[in-house]
This record gives sequence, structure tokens and C-alpha cells, in this order.
Amino acid sequence: MNSDRISEPEQEVVLLTGSTQPPTRKAIMSEQSTPAPVFFQPLPEHDNLNTSYFLAKVAEQVLASAGGCWVWTGSKVGRGYGRIDFGGQKRLVHRIVYQLCVGKVENRIEVCHNCPCGDNPACCNPSHLFVGTHTDNMRDASRKGRIRSNPLRGESHQNSKLTDERVREIRRRVAAGENGRIIAADYGISRCTVSEVANRKKWAHVSDESPRNERMVKCKNCNGRGEVRQWGLFQQTVGCEDCGGTGEVPVD
Repeated sequence: MNSDRISEPEQEVVLLTGSTQPPTRKAIMSEQSTPAPVFFQPLPEHDNLNTSYFLAKVAEQVLASAGGCWVWTGSKVGRGYGRIDFGGQKRLVHRIVYQLCVGKVENRIEVCHNCPCGDNPACCNPSHLFVGTHTDNMRDASRKGRIRSNPLRGESHQNSKLTDERVREIRRRVAAGENGRIIAADYGISRCTVSEVANRKKWAHVSDESPRNERMVKCKNCNGRGEVRQWGLFQQTVGCEDCGGTGEVPVD
């Protein structure tokens, strides 16, 4: 067999270009450079066949970035946190990885990110994770500029359907025993929102005392040298700045 024989595709190239060199082509996806595969090392107490298999399946959906993050490419929730089935439940990937590879996570403790190139919610590199309370997590996020320290809330938010005064009205109507469905229809909100407002799960920053009930009174203890502010249905007071006493004579 003649080793110098030119294949048919190459013959076409010779005819067109006069050269025996095969044409150049772009590298297909499998030939392009890809991040190195990651490996999760479980703790000794979790070092078993089931855990090793689970972590290997996690690694299949992770890409190592140039900054060192191990980025989850599977299902995500919230602000980009990875989610996976574990023990028959939907769990956060980075939290499970921490539990299996770093240490135990107590209830009401969060697994936080500390990625060198900026916190990445999809990252599940054990060396980029640490535990803390919700307050610790929020302070860390605020310090890194990931959240605003004073976000818009309540009636200051552009999408709000309620105002502070409407919130007070809802609470009064619920306390009086009115039907939640009727209240919800009056304000264009859901019955669930009515319940959450009444129980202060939402709009908790709004006090029950309306500014419209506020008045200034002269302090009786110092013969009117100072003034006392009273407000609310029960006329709660702030003590006189002059003597700390309470007043009873309305200011003209």
C-alpha cells in the first residue's frame, strides 16, 4: 500500500489550493480548554459509598472558574443559589457541601460565602464557605456592598399597594373582627397579606399610633417650662425634655 496516497478530501484541497496541507478548522467544543474537574473530600464521618457517589454527581455539575469558585451549573433558586435533591428533599448545594466536607451546621445557622473575587451564590467550593447567624450574613453582605444598608420598604417602595395609615386601618379592622376577605378586597391585596399585616409579619416597622393623633401639652411638673408629646389612642407620652415629667394642659 502506497503511504503517499492522498485521501479524497485532501485531493479536493490540492485541486483548489495547489497544496497538500489539510484546511484549518475551528476546534470543536470537546477540544477547547475546559476548567479542571473538582473533587469534594468528605469528612471521615461521612466517608462512605453513598456520600462519595453523591459528591461525584455534584462535581459533574460544577465548573471551576479562574477565580477559584466551584460554580454550580444545575438548578438554582433565589439569588442564584444551587439546589439539589438530597435525602428526598430540596436542599441548597453549598449548605450540603459544607455539612459533608467541612463541619456540622446547627439550626438557624447559615452557610455564607467568602469568595476572593466577589461572593458568588452558585459557588460550592468548601474553602469559600463559612458559617454564621443571619445577622452575621447580612452584615457581611452589607460590608461587601451586596445589599443596601437602607433598602426601600413600606410606602417608600414604588410597588407598594399600602400606606402606613392603611396598615393601621387593616390592623384595627382585623382586631374588630371584620372578615379578612372583605378587608383584602377593599385594599386590593390577598387575605394572606391581610393576616401578615395584622400579625406584623409584614409592615412591622409601622407603629399602631397614628401621627394624626399627636399633640403637644405643657408639662405640669415644671409649670409649663417644657412640653410633652402625646400620641396614639392611649395617649402615650414622651417625658418633658426639661424635667422628664408628663403634662396635661394642651398647648395653644
